[in-house]
Amino acid sequence: MLKQYECMNVPDCVAADGGSVTVVSGLPRSGTSMMMRALASGGLAPLTDYLRQGDARNPHGYFEWEAVKTRDGYLAWMDQARGRAVKLVSRFLQYLPATHGYRVLFMHREIDAVIRSQRDMAEHHSGQAWGAREAQDLARLYREHVAEVLAWVRQRPNMQLLELDYQRVLQDPHGEFARVAAFLAPQSLALTPMVATVDRGLDHQAALETAAHV
Repeated sequence: MLKQYECMNVPDCVAADGGSVTVVSGLPRSGTSMMMRALASGGLAPLTDYLRQGDARNPHGYFEWEAVKTRDGYLAWMDQARGRAVKLVSRFLQYLPATHGYRVLFMHREIDAVIRSQRDMAEHHSGQAWGAREAQDLARLYREHVAEVLAWVRQRPNMQLLELDYQRVLQDPHGEFARVAAFLAPQSLALTPMVATVDRGLDHQAALETAAHV
């Protein structure tokens, strides 16, 4: 376990000092934008550049921070993220420097629904169509990736992890956001406006309609 090695000792930034970084992560199209919007409505400021605006597939916005895509530049902006929430697709989690503490909210969603949503986005933006074989291969890779990433996070001495399920948030937003609030304490979150951001009708995979909220 990495935690037993002295070289992995880091400042206790995960403690209740208001200085940790809240990270919202998961596979693309797993509900990360939905969670970011809820956190912002509840009072936790997002770190976002607003370069990617909302669209028909995600009308409430993406809440992205372009700098996360450059793995060697995290130290240049990480101090800006202290006390705020930043969205990182799961493959970027291992770029996080050990100089800060992180509370990771990891969004799970049924893999086939994730792939259907991604395929919808790909067809909409580029006209690409995925076959059944490609979708099966991607599903297998995603399951392996999620397991590996979560195992890595659990070993980090400067990370705490809360796993959430997209469908469960839609079905019981108050209960799930209460879990989030307890996890992020002493950060104060207002549950009523957080719950108001969730619209079950926007789960396009349940209705096979236009994607949103993710």
